[in-house]
Amino acid sequence: MTVRWSNDVAEYLERVETFLCASPVEHSVLLTSAHRCVGGPVEGQLWLWVEADGAVVAVAQQVPPWQAYVSVGSNSAMGDLAKALRGFRPELGGVGGMRPAAEAFARRWRELTGRETATAMTQGVYVANEVRHPTGIPGRMRLGEAADVPLIQAWSDGFSAELGGHAPRLDVGPWIEHRRVFIWEVDAQEVSVAMAHQGYGGVARVSMVYTPPEHRRRGYAGAVVAGVTARQLEAGLRCMLYTNLANPTSNGVYQRVGYRQMCEAVDVRFS
Repeated sequence: MTVRWSNDVAEYLERVETFLCASPVEHSVLLTSAHRCVGGPVEGQLWLWVEADGAVVAVAQQVPPWQAYVSVGSNSAMGDLAKALRGFRPELGGVGGMRPAAEAFARRWRELTGRETATAMTQGVYVANEVRHPTGIPGRMRLGEAADVPLIQAWSDGFSAELGGHAPRLDVGPWIEHRRVFIWEVDAQEVSVAMAHQGYGGVARVSMVYTPPEHRRRGYAGAVVAGVTARQLEAGLRCMLYTNLANPTSNGVYQRVGYRQMCEAVDVRFS
């Protein structure tokens, strides 16, 4: 196997997109993050892929300030990616991806560097091919607007804080500009929010589902997720999302509106 790399996301996508789209649920993060970088600044970006007999068999990426993220792939391919990334990013803080590939990368990283590794979060990867709208929930869903930016930014920051700050701060302005923020409101008051990524490989991902504490346990999160999911399904896309497996409340909400767990992802930190 041969590891290849580039700082040019367009070159990377030209080579690996077919591989990624063959498993679009497992590779949703890789696809959306790479496409988001197209046409933007390239400083610090690192895109890697492993070839065997001329075919792509695994990929990895590291775009500061994010940690590394890997595709599905064999243990040996993950080992090759870890070795290559060590040469470029010896200070790497962690890796994310599907289990068991990300765990294989982390094991090899520990062997190569002597650093400790620990799983910071295990997530369920859920998929919906149909949706069940909750009944008896007051309110309606609407698209986010420019005037909503301060509120949704504060909610996004609250969401990140509740997750323990596992991701860099999200700038919600472009999401609202591109009509990917959906707000549930009751009597003109905003009570819950969800975002939807652009679909790749026939799969769209719902993310940043958040209800502020004072509005929880009233069904608003389920209502907005069902509404967003229905829109993606009507557009001909499958719909997916990640959820913290340590949070039984959110897992139950998603299952009730039609999501079923497909696999698990992990966030492994290096120290």
